[in-house]
Amino acid sequence: MLKTMFWSVRRELWEHRWTWLIPALVGCGAVTIDTAVTALNVAGLDGATHAASAAVVAQLSTLLDITMRIVLVTGTIVAFVYCAEALNGERRDRSILFWNSLPVGDGIAVAAKACVPLCVVPLITFVAIVVAQLATRIVVAEHGIVLRVALATPGSAAAEVFAAALWTSPVYAWILLVSVRARRAVLLIAFLPLGLIGMLERLAFGQATVTQALFDRGLGRYWTPGVPLASTMASWPALDLLRSPALWLGVTVASITLLVVAHYRRRMPAQIW
Repeated sequence: MLKTMFWSVRRELWEHRWTWLIPALVGCGAVTIDTAVTALNVAGLDGATHAASAAVVAQLSTLLDITMRIVLVTGTIVAFVYCAEALNGERRDRSILFWNSLPVGDGIAVAAKACVPLCVVPLITFVAIVVAQLATRIVVAEHGIVLRVALATPGSAAAEVFAAALWTSPVYAWILLVSVRARRAVLLIAFLPLGLIGMLERLAFGQATVTQALFDRGLGRYWTPGVPLASTMASWPALDLLRSPALWLGVTVASITLLVVAHYRRRMPAQIW
């Protein structure tokens, strides 16, 4: 079973190479720019011993924080697009007829698809963040500068990426469910009703609880506090999030939704014919 699962995940990565290429390329670009800008700014500095140096340290800390957030947001967006394409693409090109001829059950097939946004993309994101941390540390080490960012160590980055993947899992599962049922425009069908509910809620009650909850479960975790569309999730530590009942309730909802997705995938070939 594990071998079948492994090859099913490999098949997904082979069919959707962009799921790991885009986060890797964006990560490399962001790390390169961050490292270059950091090197230019620390040239001639001798640590944060005066006001100018302290200001530069604050700017570089913000730059590294934004770099890591860009990598995290990219991974989440890639995961959203993959979930929209994962099952809808099988219906569109009728490859579901071929894959169903292989000895792979619908449960394993759906689990393999869920592993991409929950395991593969977060792993690539984690590697990019660690590379950014190491590259920046190497550049500033000889100047005695210590940057102050939330994800300062590989351990904190691992906790953040793991917790955020679980936190977003209900959204991934919902998009997969829409993907297995809708024939086109999956992301529009997935998010438009929730957006309309939020608009009606805003008009009726002066607040958009549903939209805010969706934003918090998606990109809101990585949105820098103090900027437009800011989210309270951006300042919630990963360890606190892992202890939150809301996270594990969401994981339970996602698991049930994936079972429903597997059920509908089993019926997909009959719907094609």
